[in-house]
Amino acid sequence: MQDLAASATCNRILGSYQSDGKRLTIAPAGTTMMACPEALMNQERKLLDLLPTVKSYRIDETGALVLTTANKTTIKARR
Repeated sequence: MQDLAASATCNRILGSYQSDGKRLTIAPAGTTMMACPEALMNQERKLLDLLPTVKSYRIDETGALVLTTANKTTIKARR
């Protein structure tokens, strides 16, 4: 497992991940606890709920990281 640190809209995510080819397993361990506007907190909650279900990843033509869940939902992340 590798260390994971990312931004989840308002808060930081800490955890770990493991990749094997295009397969990806993400294990979020926690987040910071900053309060933000409700709409952003709702968006962040959706992201945090999806991360443990991620099964694969790719880098698209724009350089964005595209995560795909078991049920084919995609999450696009940019720097």
